[in-house]
Amino acid sequence: MCNRPIRKPPYTQTLNNRQADLTKGCASVFHPAQLRSDPARKVCQRSCRFFLQAVSTFLLTHAMPRTSYSPNGMIFQNGNSKLMQRGSACGLWKFALGASLFACALAAAPASATIVWELNPDKLNAPAGSTTLAYTSEGYTITASGYDNNGGTGTPTELYYKHVPPSDGAFETGLGVVNTFNHELQPGSSVSNPFDFIQFDLTTIISAGATSGAVSVTSVQEGERFTIFGSNVAGTLGAQLGATYGSSLDNIFVSLPNFGQYNFYSIAAAVGDVIPVALSAEIPAIPEVSALLPIVGLFGLIAGVEAKRRRRLA
Repeated sequence: MCNRPIRKPPYTQTLNNRQADLTKGCASVFHPAQLRSDPARKVCQRSCRFFLQAVSTFLLTHAMPRTSYSPNGMIFQNGNSKLMQRGSACGLWKFALGASLFACALAAAPASATIVWELNPDKLNAPAGSTTLAYTSEGYTITASGYDNNGGTGTPTELYYKHVPPSDGAFETGLGVVNTFNHELQPGSSVSNPFDFIQFDLTTIISAGATSGAVSVTSVQEGERFTIFGSNVAGTLGAQLGATYGSSLDNIFVSLPNFGQYNFYSIAAAVGDVIPVALSAEIPAIPEVSALLPIVGLFGLIAGVEAKRRRRLA
């Protein structure tokens, strides 16, 4: 590709002409049929073009001297008869194309990742030995705490890992409490005043920019229901969020209402007895350090080209 002769208009090649020579290389990377069949490629190509145009504009306006062509093919720089090396033009084209592909790779990187915290990952069926448990997934930690409810204020109670065979069409694996029947959360005098609750401290992940928080609750047999509460004070039940949830949502992730408005979310039984299974959230993706090295190299190269240009003009 770089052995082809440089295109020579009759006299002067404008910046737009030279930039077009560079940018058309990016378009040739993706076949039209691939773009039609894969929308992600189309977005990626647009990112390539944008980045390539920015890089080529900088290099063509700062690094390369203004170039004119004579009818006999001699290339003149700033009025001098110094012959421009063809390899330089090809090298610039390669650099610009490589930079565009790098931008494409960045565009294809996920903007966020779904993190899941399983509350009984080892499928145990035994007391947890603590009123509070910390769960870490992909480097992000949440905390679960068990409480007996006293008019909206919790008294710590020991948690229980529950794992038994499914019953009446509902799963029976999750996190419960020690001091109740079947080690599950129990309803109280009303939906807004449950007997007990398990509260999740999501302060850390909310501070990290988490979105789309959700919870999965199980052991929700026909006719049974659970509720979600939100609070900004640890150990306080807080406000009921949304309606109650029934057996059709057994072991299915349900969005935490008003996610991000509260640091603490609690699960309680409204009718029958239930246990939470897992939580999930979308966490913004953080690029690895190794992924940033090409960016540093790119800016270093641009800085070097600029320094060389300034020395030539001095």
